Amino acid sequence: MLSLDAILGLGAALGVGLIAYAWIRRVQAEARTRGLILALEESRRTGEELRLGEARLRRMVEGLSVGVTLHGADGGVVYANAAALALLGATPERLLGHRSIDLEGDALGEEGAPLGPGGDPVLAAIARRGPVRDVVMGLRRAGAEERTWILVSAEPRLDADGALSEVVCTFSDITEQRRAHERIRHLAYHDALTELPNRELFFDRLGVALVQGQRRRQSLALLFIDLDDFKVINDSLGHTVGDAGLRTVARRLKAAVRAADTVARFGGDEFTVLLPGIEQPEDVARIAGKLHEAVRRPIVLDGREVALTSSIGAVLFPKDGQDIETLIRNADTAMYRAKELGRSQTEFYTSALSARVRDRLEVDGRLRQAVASGELELNYQPVVSLPDGRIEGYEALVRWRDPQRGLVPPGDFIPAAEATGAIHEIGAWVLRTACRDLRALPPGSGGPRVAINLSPHQLDTGDIVEQVRRALDDAGVAGPALELEITETVALQDATHKALRRLKELGVRIAIDDFGTGYSSLSYLRRFPIDTVKVDRSFVWDAATNPDASAITRAIIAVGHQLGLRVIAEGIETREQLRLLRVMGCDAGQGYLFCAPVPLDELPDHLARIAEQWAREFPA
Repeated sequence: MLSLDAILGLGAALGVGLIAYAWIRRVQAEARTRGLILALEESRRTGEELRLGEARLRRMVEGLSVGVTLHGADGGVVYANAAALALLGATPERLLGHRSIDLEGDALGEEGAPLGPGGDPVLAAIARRGPVRDVVMGLRRAGAEERTWILVSAEPRLDADGALSEVVCTFSDITEQRRAHERIRHLAYHDALTELPNRELFFDRLGVALVQGQRRRQSLALLFIDLDDFKVINDSLGHTVGDAGLRTVARRLKAAVRAADTVARFGGDEFTVLLPGIEQPEDVARIAGKLHEAVRRPIVLDGREVALTSSIGAVLFPKDGQDIETLIRNADTAMYRAKELGRSQTEFYTSALSARVRDRLEVDGRLRQAVASGELELNYQPVVSLPDGRIEGYEALVRWRDPQRGLVPPGDFIPAAEATGAIHEIGAWVLRTACRDLRALPPGSGGPRVAINLSPHQLDTGDIVEQVRRALDDAGVAGPALELEITETVALQDATHKALRRLKELGVRIAIDDFGTGYSSLSYLRRFPIDTVKVDRSFVWDAATNPDASAITRAIIAVGHQLGLRVIAEGIETREQLRLLRVMGCDAGQGYLFCAPVPLDELPDHLARIAEQWAREFPA
């Protein structure tokens, strides 16, 4: 049975029965000032009223949904209401006398760390002899798989002499609120698609790892991963299928590293990996190899088996950077270098790469200036009809006449232009200039015709159709005089397919360049509005000496003809190659055997030489 003072203490702490509490205190004061006889008579009546008040207050405390426990001066539990027993999953025998409501002794605090004796609200209230409010505790109930989270307050009560007499503890269940909070927090710091940590959480963990690494003089590694040509998956199979692929890759990457490592989705098809405690480049390369293998394993998407590859850039702390921004930037630089070297590989950062980036930025500025200052020029390579040696047309190839470096071939500046965005200005200039030069080019067997290469970046802008229309109109030439060359990879993208249809409406011709080096899917030759297939020079070079290359070249020519396409062989350099291609029935060819790319005003002399060469080689 609770004492009267204990009941009154509960009433004061809980803020319930305050009227009864005040009335009882007044009765006590009056009893001390009356005479003995009056006090005895009054006591009988007061005792009955106090017993009624005590019972009423007890019923109110027992009916609360809030857990209430009363602790003695040593912290031991002397009373617990029904809600407290239910929330703690305890019996009165188990709880009474225990110095804490944490019966298992392993409570967690709000951040998930062990609370410890110093964090127990009842013991803290006793120690400071003052109230402790709104302490979050995660308690493990006997037999329960998940913790119960409660919000706890403890109120100590002092007697007339100022000594601690008891502590009233109240607590409520906040488990559902805690779960909602954790879910919101998870969404804020995790990628919704893959469930991996997002960029913000990765930066946070990297920052913590850097501080620990500096303090303990430990190294760490950071990997920057980009999926090669993943845009083709999205464009050809759809974003829903692409998302499924990203989820699969995310699971594989996470499974390929240690539990202490962090794999995050940095954005799009890019991932980052934090490897704390890794010091040797050999260990980094080994882990990167596992990640390559995880990505490379075939994935079934929308009923099709797809093989992906990845390019990885690697940096080590503190050698390659000592802050988040520097490490991310250098890892990204190394990753792009891996792509330049052929993709599906890992490249470590070096200071030389930073110099390459600086050079590239400088080249970007100079390239944009080159367009404005007239430093670009077009060279033309004739396309020769292989049955009769007549000139069918020309391919326009851009050159840069740099005042400092002289004539720069496209392989030395086009990649930089694509990486920095200068390709848009260069591509637009090539298109306008080639259309304008059409009137001055020596006419071919089918009238003047010129072919130009389109960069994937030009097709991404969305205004390529309007650019072509404007160039044709300004030059006053018809659409069939212009042929646009794209690669196989670009042709597979849905956005490209739509653009090609619209370009065909202008009358321009479409050619697939370097056929055989990409996906080599013959099905799209039938589906897409293509006029010409250009056999890649690597097959042409080996066709006369390598049976496999010869068979591939022959097959491309045969299939092209079956689909009604014109077939052009690139890179013809020897008479043996020329004779073999004529036997295979190839329609046309170009290469250094006939003529290197030359300025427009030099073409007439070279065309005369081609005619003489043909007459000697294949007399009528």
